[in-house]
This record gives sequence, C-alpha cells and structure tokens, in this order.
Amino acid sequence: MGVGCVIKVSRSGTRGNEPFKSISYYMSSKSPQSRRLVDGIREHWLIENSLHWVKDVIYEEDISPQISGFAPKNLSLLKTWVLTLLRAHGFDSIKAAISEMSHNLKYILSFCT
Repeated sequence: MGVGCVIKVSRSGTRGNEPFKSISYYMSSKSPQSRRLVDGIREHWLIENSLHWVKDVIYEEDISPQISGFAPKNLSLLKTWVLTLLRAHGFDSIKAAISEMSHNLKYILSFCT
C-alpha cells in the first residue's frame, strides 16, 4: 500500500475579529479524485469545529491542569456529555447556555431527568 496522493488544504477567515490562515496536509493511499477524501476531510473538521473547538475554547481543555491518571479522560468524557446534553435541549451557543444556567442548580438538574 503506497501513497496515492498528498492533499494540501488552505483555510482562511475570521474568528471573532481576528483573521486567521492555516494549512493542513493529508496523505492517503486513495486516488486524488476520490470523493471519499473530500468528505472525510470535511467530516473531520465538522467534528473538530462542533466538539473539540468548544471544549478547547469554552472549557479551556488544552490548558487544563488535570494531567495525571484518568482525570483528563474522565473530565473530557464529562464535558462531552454536558455539550451533548445542552445541544439536545436546543442550545446552539454553549457559552450562552453556561451563562444562563451557571447560577441555577434547579435548572441544571432539570436537564438530567
């Protein structure tokens, strides 16, 4: 199984008011015409943008001080569960959901029933 293609994806835009540019490279054994490659890259970034970005930015997961034992995996699992729960209850903005719920334990617990 050899390398069928190398793909370079350039992205640019703004996040908040800050411009950004990034370049990603992908290698595959498939031919460069394969629609599955494009779909796979899009799917990866859809997941990255909808889950990991929120966990990194809102929960600051990448700078979390819990670095030993099972704590990082357990906290990540819990954060994913909370994000899924909030989205299932119609929240598009996780930051807004946290602000709305942060001082109302009764409201928070109502999501778990």
